Amino acid sequence: MEKTSIIKIVCVLVLLLGVHQCTSYKELAPHIFLVKENTSFLNQTLTMGQPLVVEGQRGSQYYGYIYVNGEKKEGYISSRNVIAYVFDESFEKEITSFPDSYKQSLRFLHALYPEWHYVPLNTSLDFSQTASIFQSKSLIDTNDSSMIASPNIIEGQTWCRVSLNAARYFLDPRNGLDAYHALMFEKLTYNPSETLQEGKRMLEGTEMSGIEPQSKKDWAELYRYSAEVNNVSMSLLITRAIQEQTGGGLGLRGGHARNNPQGPLFYNIYNIGANSSDQDGIDFAASRNWDTREKAILYGSKYLMNNYITKGQDSLYLQKFDVHNNNPGHHYYMSNIRAPYSEAKNMLKGYISNYMDHVKRILEIPLYTNMPVYNAYPISTDINYSGTIMKNPYCEYQIENTYKNLTENVDYISINHKTYTHIVGLNNYYGSCDIPK
Repeated sequence: MEKTSIIKIVCVLVLLLGVHQCTSYKELAPHIFLVKENTSFLNQTLTMGQPLVVEGQRGSQYYGYIYVNGEKKEGYISSRNVIAYVFDESFEKEITSFPDSYKQSLRFLHALYPEWHYVPLNTSLDFSQTASIFQSKSLIDTNDSSMIASPNIIEGQTWCRVSLNAARYFLDPRNGLDAYHALMFEKLTYNPSETLQEGKRMLEGTEMSGIEPQSKKDWAELYRYSAEVNNVSMSLLITRAIQEQTGGGLGLRGGHARNNPQGPLFYNIYNIGANSSDQDGIDFAASRNWDTREKAILYGSKYLMNNYITKGQDSLYLQKFDVHNNNPGHHYYMSNIRAPYSEAKNMLKGYISNYMDHVKRILEIPLYTNMPVYNAYPISTDINYSGTIMKNPYCEYQIENTYKNLTENVDYISINHKTYTHIVGLNNYYGSCDIPK
């Protein structure tokens, strides 16, 4: 029997026995790679930007590993689905003002999107106090006991008061510094590179694709014009409309004012003023005579610019968490605490589909005082990979102080440079550091 056939048989037997390692690959020096798009890996879904360590290659496949709750998972992944992480020394100057616990996530983002730039927003706010403020003012659509303060329904059929741990998780900017969610920090003024055709592609498959029946104009044309005249991002307007009106919401269908149930229909595409219900949004639209969808888009866009963006709330994050001043919790756009995450994800999908992800963007990321090492996702069975490489939800060990006592390529990986070695934590060890040679 040929040698190659024996190797194939051994590999098949190894996989059938549940053992993931097969020694038929060419060994490589261990190196961090980043996932370019969602892909399957040993029954795990690796999301865009997620890191893994590669230590071998077989043809067009890399052999690598990740950690899940401290357990090493290793196997093959197509080389088409990953890119090598390269430490960019010149980028370090741009992130000097960020705390160390932010930096590795920013480095990974930079490796994926070198065109994006990052600036800190120093809030001077105590993190725990701020989280308590937003816990009392935020809702979440789940009945999971770890995510809610009580099972009492506050709005609709599923919206409950968020738990403090959940508020801490979603408030922590570091948990949003992954490829899918980082756009919640993008500054949202008008971007002339966003074209009408790109707007059409973003709206494909939604209730707002094609011609708007009242105005007889293309939906994308309405958003593009509103963005230009109001100096606001078209991507924000479209993403916000999709977020608020998926499934044909009342603001899109139109509704009657409370005090005139037989009167004309009013529209509120962005659900502005819908603090406790969609009906609040309709009453808000009625007070401004938004009796067509075109008016709701145009004047709603103007309202967003005048009342949020020009007041310093010029990102998805700041429109939920109004930490740009010293009075948080008094001028927030939505009560849904997860809204910045879902809107940012929709925005990235729109950018990718329109080949707009690799253009210059400015992301402004808040800093707080007295931040904890890490804020875990409250549902312990959900693994969060954002922030540092392969940490589990109970990560509490900082690599800077402990790496000398750890096992290389198991608990940390070394990336050698001319004058120093860059150390990055693995498993459940946190962060990174530079060791002079």
